[in-house]
Amino acid sequence: MSHVVGYLFAVVVGYFMVGRVAKHAWIWMEEESPTSWTSGMLGGIERIIYVASLQLGKGEVIGFWLAVKVAGQWIFGQEKEPGDAMKARKVHNIVLIGNGLSILYAVVGFKMIGWLDGKDWGPAILVPLSLLLATVFCSSWIGREIQKKRA
Repeated sequence: MSHVVGYLFAVVVGYFMVGRVAKHAWIWMEEESPTSWTSGMLGGIERIIYVASLQLGKGEVIGFWLAVKVAGQWIFGQEKEPGDAMKARKVHNIVLIGNGLSILYAVVGFKMIGWLDGKDWGPAILVPLSLLLATVFCSSWIGREIQKKRA
């Protein structure tokens, strides 16, 4: 049963929560803005991924993530029209935010299996709840940015 719960959290709950953030992010992107909240949010997500990777003994995830970021930076340099590089950077950041959140939901789902098997109820409840609240906060943050642009 713990495997079902872990996978449901990672796949189903992750689908809806990451989708919520992504939907707001793409709405924001369509309206264009000279400012970008994406860098700050991405940095926070990355730090969580880095700590989780180290805790799981998978430090190589950090190297992989940095390689993805470098590849994105190379793309930004391919500017054909004024502003192309900034738009490409924003799109890349939105994609990384979605991927970062997906990784976090997968890690928490994975950890939930062990916590539930060991009847370790505190982390089995508090960690997923914390991730849900953080995702709602991110989505709300983007919603506020959209409202600022419309004002």
